[in-house]
Amino acid sequence: MTEPTPELVGRMRESWQINALGEFSAQNGVCGVQWAHGQNDERELVQNLPPDVLILSHHQSRVACPDLRLDGSRIFSGDLAPQTWMIVSSNTGPRAITSGPFQLLHVYLPLKVLQDSFDAYGLHVDVPTLTSFMTGTTRKSSIIATTSRLVEQMARPRETHQMSIDALAGCLISDLAALWMAKPVQSNEVLTAFVQKRVFDFIHETLDQRITLDMLATVAGLSRSHFCRAFRNSTGFTPMQAIEVERMTRARDRISKTQLSITEIAHSLGYNDSSHFSRAFRRCHGVAPNALRKGLRGNARGETQ
Repeated sequence: MTEPTPELVGRMRESWQINALGEFSAQNGVCGVQWAHGQNDERELVQNLPPDVLILSHHQSRVACPDLRLDGSRIFSGDLAPQTWMIVSSNTGPRAITSGPFQLLHVYLPLKVLQDSFDAYGLHVDVPTLTSFMTGTTRKSSIIATTSRLVEQMARPRETHQMSIDALAGCLISDLAALWMAKPVQSNEVLTAFVQKRVFDFIHETLDQRITLDMLATVAGLSRSHFCRAFRNSTGFTPMQAIEVERMTRARDRISKTQLSITEIAHSLGYNDSSHFSRAFRRCHGVAPNALRKGLRGNARGETQ
């Protein structure tokens, strides 16, 4: 007998419209789906979940993500490495553009389920809803180990399948409790949505100029050290990493949509050294700027033939 699709999974299937290898649903309300997109195309992926769900992604393959936005602000651009995880909150309106094939596991964690689980064991865990973007690897916690076992259970269901799924969902909640209890984030150590938008608006407007930490701290109305901590807690990046991401995203756009030379694009984004620019571009996008332009032109010729 086929189990009914959980509501949250059904919403995401309707929204993403890509291939899914399997799904699971635990009795405590945690559920998930394993996505496997095989086409070499660019996709805009949005979610239509209720505003009280954390979305945990386990990247089983490299995920090329030129643009990831929360609350309309870009917070990531580049490649998500295999065997890494990311957590975002549904109330931030996550919107991502992916390029090429990828495979990942989504786990949907209703905030009420998390809080009820913590309360049941007398754990004083503040679910970091203010921290809308968290990332990590296998070295950070046991999250990847637990989600990998969830994938195994979906691939080879046995008579004890549901028992194992329920147990692993509980383990995952325990993993998250350990993560958040070990690294508490105080409310005054994150940027409010208003300040975060103001900082990113300033970055967008001055990408062609030299941007310093002191300038950003002034825009945020904080001391330099306080700003750096709050920015990292809020976005998962240092301010300088965020600036590079913004510049490389704009560079990719100019390479694909303008006839400017690579050197001209580098200079227009504040890089005096085109070699430095090319290294930063490759670090962010996994390909050299000239190679990207050559590939884009080749695709365009193929489409017109």
